Amino acid sequence: VITNVANVTSDTPESDLTNNNDSATIDVGHEADLEVIKIVSNHTPNKGDIIIWTVTVTNNGPDGAVDVIVTDVLPEGLIYIKDDSNGKYKNNVWTIGTLNNQETVTLEITTEVAISNANITNVAVVTSDTYDPNETNNEDNDTIEVPPVADLAIEKIVSNHTPKMGNIIIWTVTVTNNGPDTAVNTVVNDVLPAGLIFVRSDGNYANNVWTIGDLANGSSATLKIWTQVDVTAAVITNVANVTSDTPDSDLTNNNDSATIDVDHEADLAIEKIVSNHTPK
Repeated sequence: VITNVANVTSDTPESDLTNNNDSATIDVGHEADLEVIKIVSNHTPNKGDIIIWTVTVTNNGPDGAVDVIVTDVLPEGLIYIKDDSNGKYKNNVWTIGTLNNQETVTLEITTEVAISNANITNVAVVTSDTYDPNETNNEDNDTIEVPPVADLAIEKIVSNHTPKMGNIIIWTVTVTNNGPDTAVNTVVNDVLPAGLIFVRSDGNYANNVWTIGDLANGSSATLKIWTQVDVTAAVITNVANVTSDTPDSDLTNNNDSATIDVDHEADLAIEKIVSNHTPK
């Protein structure tokens, strides 16, 4: 509280000295420069990952700040799991209360990433009932970039599980994208094992690789490979594996196989002779 006084005088006698003084007073309020910083533990998480958002509030002074609160609304795509505020973070508001000059407090919010193929920005804003002379640092944010994800599944079947040598059999490979996003540059590695001779295929299959390309969510692609059996008495397993440039949420269904059991084979020849062709 500052009072400024003024007094007037002159060389001439004054008939009334009661009005020769006057003053004005100002009441300078408290002031606190609050600063908020927000960082995330992983800037490129995948769908389903657990990440931690850390909010740090500092009072740069010069006075204490009263009724300090931080508004931190979790955006769509994040699922709240827990925080370390001991009950002070409720309904997207962190109630700090009084924050002394040069004092710092921190909040950690743990969330699960619930979407893919998205950029998510989380914003924190600090305010108080104490005047803040610098509001440029009262808001901060951090952003995560969640890549697309696709669950590719592959199935392989064969037209004849017990062929004979020389038979033509068909291997059918089906790839399905269970989503939720497009699988980019999808390819299937299908190396024909020994005992099979490649005859033809009905797709873009060369050098043991089937090139599918981009496969949209919910879409399927099918390849048929005709082969000739070139062995006998053998068990042959043909394996196919699918991959893409898009991260796969479930790798357990990216491989499949089919097996044939080739019968034994023997070329029996018989000859019969008699000791006397003109007996009596």
